[in-house]
Amino acid sequence: MLAATVEELNNPRYSEPMRALTVEILENADLAATYRERLEEPVREMKKRRLRAAHEAGQLDPAADLDLAVDLIWGPVQNRWLFRTGPLTTGFTDALVDTALGGLAQASRRRTDT
Repeated sequence: MLAATVEELNNPRYSEPMRALTVEILENADLAATYRERLEEPVREMKKRRLRAAHEAGQLDPAADLDLAVDLIWGPVQNRWLFRTGPLTTGFTDALVDTALGGLAQASRRRTDT
C-alpha cells in the first residue's frame, strides 16, 4: 500500500492536482471536513486493515497503536512529498517501515517490562 502511495505521489498527473487540493484543504474548513470524511478516513481504515494483517502474520506487536502506526509510517512520506525535502523511493519507504515498526515493537516491550 505504501509503495502504491509513493508511486502516485511521484506521478505528476496525480501529484500536482493533489498539491492543489492540499492547499485548498488548508484554506477551507468545509472542504477539509469533506475530504476527511470521504477520502482520509476510508483510506486510513484501509491502512489499519493492512497493519492488522501484519499483526495476524506476526509482523506487528499486538499492543501496537494502529492509529499511531499509520501516522508514523505515512506522516514522513506526506512530509517529504509536501515539502519536497527528498526523493520518495522504495529505499526510503523500506527504511521508514522498518524503523517505525521497530520503534513500535520497542515501545510495546517497554510497556510490558514495567
